[in-house]
Amino acid sequence: SSNREGAAASVAARDLLRVRVFLVAWVAAALVAANAGILDHALAGRPWVAPVSIWGTTLTVALIVWRWGPLRRWSSAVDLSGPILFHVVRIAYGASFLWLLSRGQISEVFAMRAGPGDIAAGALAIPAAIAAGRSSRWSRPAVLVWNLFALADILLVLVTAQSLLFSGQGASLAFFARLPWSLLAFLVVPAILLTHALVFWRLWASRPGR
Repeated sequence: SSNREGAAASVAARDLLRVRVFLVAWVAAALVAANAGILDHALAGRPWVAPVSIWGTTLTVALIVWRWGPLRRWSSAVDLSGPILFHVVRIAYGASFLWLLSRGQISEVFAMRAGPGDIAAGALAIPAAIAAGRSSRWSRPAVLVWNLFALADILLVLVTAQSLLFSGQGASLAFFARLPWSLLAFLVVPAILLTHALVFWRLWASRPGR
């Protein structure tokens, strides 16, 4: 029994190291892509570049999670508090949208939909993460409600941005082609979508009576 426990701990440690290496590689690749001017094409008459960048990254990482053992095992065992707390970054981005609006550098429609919603989703991620680390009867409903609200917010943001791009109003979103906002397409938004999917999956897998 002790040998099996030791072997399991060794596998978990190796998995964690590999996952960390993968995450570092993703961040590095995202920085390169975000600084390569790819999103400039979305603002120059090719609006499809933006959704392809976002959903292409999201689906690629999702496929890696599904097919690669270390990341799949980590995803099935990680404390959800960590992935949920990642969403606190949405406070900074939401506030930056409102700041850009105050300077006249962003679409008012986008800023007023994305700014307050992202700030709320990021702030509420803190109590949701606390709930995820507890086993009281209200923990699961609290995490589920936050996940539904925060996912609805990010989907609204995506739809708004795409509607502006495809209606020829890309100039009002020019900031998306500059760091740190260009990281949204290649890292932040895909990670947000994937962690929402992870939370739903884990809640479903651990549902009462399963």
